[in-house]
Amino acid sequence: MKNPEIPLLELRKIQKSYSEGEQRLLVLRGICLAVYPGDFVAILGKSGSGKTTLLQIMAGIQAPDEGEVRMEGKTIGRGERARSSYRRLQVGLIQQDYGLIEELTVLENVELAIKMVRGRQDPRRMLERFGLIEKQNRYPRSLSGGEKQRTAIARALAKEPRILLCDEPTGALDRISGGMVMKELLQASLQGQTVVLITHDQEHAQLASHIYKLEDGRLEKWEKS
Repeated sequence: MKNPEIPLLELRKIQKSYSEGEQRLLVLRGICLAVYPGDFVAILGKSGSGKTTLLQIMAGIQAPDEGEVRMEGKTIGRGERARSSYRRLQVGLIQQDYGLIEELTVLENVELAIKMVRGRQDPRRMLERFGLIEKQNRYPRSLSGGEKQRTAIARALAKEPRILLCDEPTGALDRISGGMVMKELLQASLQGQTVVLITHDQEHAQLASHIYKLEDGRLEKWEKS
């Protein structure tokens, strides 16, 4: 039986810096965060605050310079092989630019994600859930921004990830489409999916159960209004 006191995902004293000319720019300064099963966590921050870097470390796309990323108490190695296995099997990733493969149809995009984890959800049922079944044979270039992002959510959830990581998923959308995407993320959370949302939109962040603010490379709890 799983211990409910152990975080699903935990960051321990994460530090990350980049070269800027002859200097090193410290982007993340000892970030600590615990995300428990079923949490809906929002991380607020201005452009350039390091939000995407933080999410990419959480997703295993980048490795931290210092600190640990843990899944259910087990440290994820910094090597590419360990991080690749982790993000393929455990993580559903939703990006601002959708991340769809333009040469594949809507259905094929979802099917590809499922094949990578040896099959989980029925792809057509996922498209029905997100109102996309009539678009299954269309290519991403013929979809609206909202439809593309709903396809990206369907693809991410189809492989039944342990955690859904969302990097500004409404940033390229109009207000109505953005609201629809947030509704889908909230619904996924209410059904038990663990969600982490990176955003600059305070209104969207209010939908989360826990809100943090990233500023000057540090993460602090932010009270809901």
